[in-house]
Amino acid sequence: MPIGNLFIDDLTTATQADLAQAVVTLARSGVEEKFRLDFKETWAPEKQCPDVVAMANSYGGLLILGVSDDRQRFPGIVRPANSDLKTQVASTIAARIAPIPIFEVHTCPAPDDRTKALAVIRVTAQPRVHMYLRGDRPVYVRNEDGTVPASAPQLQHLLERVRNAELQIPPAPDPLAEIASDFYITKAKDVNDRPAKRQVLENRQRSGNALTIGIVPDRLANLAIDGTLEQRFKEAILRVYPCLAQRRSVDLGQTLLEYDDRRRTWFSYRYRDLDRDHEIIWAFNVQGTVQCAFEVAGRLGNGNANLWSISDLFVNLNGSLLLVNEFWRYAGIFSGGQLAATLQVSGLVPFVNAGNYPPLFYDVLMEIPQQAIRHLYGPYSISSAAAGLFCRYDDLHARRHESVIALGSGLLRDLRFGAETDLLRAVIARLP
Repeated sequence: MPIGNLFIDDLTTATQADLAQAVVTLARSGVEEKFRLDFKETWAPEKQCPDVVAMANSYGGLLILGVSDDRQRFPGIVRPANSDLKTQVASTIAARIAPIPIFEVHTCPAPDDRTKALAVIRVTAQPRVHMYLRGDRPVYVRNEDGTVPASAPQLQHLLERVRNAELQIPPAPDPLAEIASDFYITKAKDVNDRPAKRQVLENRQRSGNALTIGIVPDRLANLAIDGTLEQRFKEAILRVYPCLAQRRSVDLGQTLLEYDDRRRTWFSYRYRDLDRDHEIIWAFNVQGTVQCAFEVAGRLGNGNANLWSISDLFVNLNGSLLLVNEFWRYAGIFSGGQLAATLQVSGLVPFVNAGNYPPLFYDVLMEIPQQAIRHLYGPYSISSAAAGLFCRYDDLHARRHESVIALGSGLLRDLRFGAETDLLRAVIARLP
């Protein structure tokens, strides 16, 4: 369907040919470059990121790349060699601007050179003061057809707009609000039962020990949940947990079970390993919120499930952030988010072997030495912990390991464990 208005039409469903035609039509229409429209022939982040800041601080608008100054030629911009242009542009904007603005990036082949591309960056104005993180002039606004540093009166106006808007902002979604009423972990009542008996619901019970993680995007999405999006979500899970994918590839449904569940606004995927009595649930909703729940109570042999693994904790935190980053990129969510995590380990003790904390559930070559995490004894036992973190987009991507360390250390601190950050960082660096 042809695009009638680049400013307001849904561009996610448009073909590349329709997008190219819409850019050509708008460029050649004679419309003036004003507050909400700017054409650029090249992609130079040090120049175009301030343009995005200015539009976000002003009225929003379109920044269109790959169009000549006279707007009669469409040479396009060079595609990156090792990544997608859309991802590169979006990632650069997200890494260089704080807070990350609401924006979309759409690309198509350039009419004059199909080896190059046109890029349409659509920016939505927000009642926030956006800043460019490079250089000594961080705040920009639009002035007619140009981008200029904000003057003192303009900056005061921006701050007043933020204050007025804060009085009307509804509360942000809770990252750990349940997506589904049955979003909890189950465990076999008797591990000595045959696998066929252990999988029947009446022979299972709700586990009292779990790690739960939720993250809400800073820019709430409006996803259309379909079979393709569900499949991409599951594929991302198996990529970020390769040891689970390996077990799944050789088990052939003998002791590994998978369950999908869906409603109009959410989808969940449950992984149950009957042999290890290990269960995980991952879910997402239409706003882009991702939630994960992991069984943490493990056993050695056929004994009681009275152990938990500190190494597994960090594997799960890292995997969850990897999943969020990969899934959000596919869904077109290039933002940070609010993350919350809770850990319940009632009656469990950390699994220790030969001076290390080894994994219980994952076949990974990672053991955390006891010197890195030491138990600080107190007058009473503590069995639950909580941690939270606001992540910028870069914290989910390039700085993911630092986010993992911050979250893990926070959870362990609540359980009276002290972490030696430098020692822990050397171990976490081995994770993907």
